[in-house]
Amino acid sequence: MGKAGFGAASLALRGGLHAVKRLRELGLELGLMSGGMSEEEWVCDVLARYGWPTRAPQIALLDAGAWSVELCRTEGVLWPDWYVLSRGDGMPGVLDASVTCSRHNDLQITLPERSGKDAAWFDWAYERPLCFSSVFPVRMDCSRVTLATGEVGYQPLLKLARLVLDFACVTARHPARTTTRDRIDGRTLSWAMVNEHKLGGSGDPLALIARAMVEQVKLLDDAASQTGAAKVAARVLGAWASMADEADATLRRDCGETSLELLGGDVEAMLRTASIRLADSDDDAALGLLEQAATQLQSRELVSPTDQINFVLSELYTEPGSPLAVGRAAAGVVLVGARVPKEQLPYFRDDILDEVEHAGSLVGLDQHKAMVLEAFRMLEAVKGLRPTKGPKLRLVGQKKGKAGKRGAESKSDTNTKVARAGKVAAGKAAKTATRGKKKPAKKSAVVGRIAPQPVKARKRAA
Repeated sequence: MGKAGFGAASLALRGGLHAVKRLRELGLELGLMSGGMSEEEWVCDVLARYGWPTRAPQIALLDAGAWSVELCRTEGVLWPDWYVLSRGDGMPGVLDASVTCSRHNDLQITLPERSGKDAAWFDWAYERPLCFSSVFPVRMDCSRVTLATGEVGYQPLLKLARLVLDFACVTARHPARTTTRDRIDGRTLSWAMVNEHKLGGSGDPLALIARAMVEQVKLLDDAASQTGAAKVAARVLGAWASMADEADATLRRDCGETSLELLGGDVEAMLRTASIRLADSDDDAALGLLEQAATQLQSRELVSPTDQINFVLSELYTEPGSPLAVGRAAAGVVLVGARVPKEQLPYFRDDILDEVEHAGSLVGLDQHKAMVLEAFRMLEAVKGLRPTKGPKLRLVGQKKGKAGKRGAESKSDTNTKVARAGKVAAGKAAKTATRGKKKPAKKSAVVGRIAPQPVKARKRAA
């Protein structure tokens, strides 16, 4: 179907939908077999069922100049239709993005937002308030992208800017971002929007773009790597890789490591890359990175800390068999636990483990459970608690005689009982000698948590 034919068909379908809605408002039943769906839902279902064609990305270049010519000539993963417009022109409703260049040679990409269909991210160039959903975003579609080039200029970054533009256009077609009219206009996701020369074995267009972005970032010189545009690409790569459970593990790792290399000490990049390393069974490297992140997080403010625990548990409930999901949960433990006072950290750990045990989501997944436990042990070390070596760990400051001496002297107690059975007199003498001592408290199986004494022992201590 050509552009003219596609436009005419879209116009006719939109007109038919509008007529149906108007008739329904007048109280007339048309007898549509909608199955209880609304008109818009029914139209979307019909479009998906009969394979309504996908339109190529529509990109407008505002106040075009030399930069726009070079951008159009730069090869990307998508195969867009380019339009040259001025700022005074009206923006067509079918546009996927508009690009402009400032007097400082910074490129800015703007993506359309419909009423009630807001973007999940305002600008990839800026960090969002720190929380689990900002570190590990389910949706990455943004309202705009600012690609700051600084003194370097846009020429060395054109290839990277083109790939970021492709990534933004794909995410902007997320179903939560598009309306029925958008779907009628062909703003859906399919391989028809991808350059046929870039088609590969991946089932995700974003994976193709991410692979090309990693290759391009590695070609940047030191000056270009420090620009805002390069950091935007790094932030996008890390965020996508940390949520790409179905992506190739090698590509995922490359994206995470590339993001960390460019963003340096960014705490979000640390948490994302650590989750990817844990999924790759590179535990030592991941825990070292989580330790650095935990140190930084102690001075950062977390949005709604109590709500973040639900995000951590949801990773363990919904996808317990996914190594990357468990890696995200371990990173989430550090994100939340770093702000927990050290006196409350054992109880925070108990709450998480109790919830997991009650749900039974990690039954038979000992390696995944160990991953979460290692994150807690690392946090205890950062907080000044002694690192966990097993279930019988005492808190720092606890004296051996007041908190679990029984665990350390269980063998001597047994020998004493045997001796009492054979030597009554000696047993009475030992009992008399120890009568004035307090009964030691028993330790629970959970690190740092002391079980209450039996009633008899409490009365004796009183």
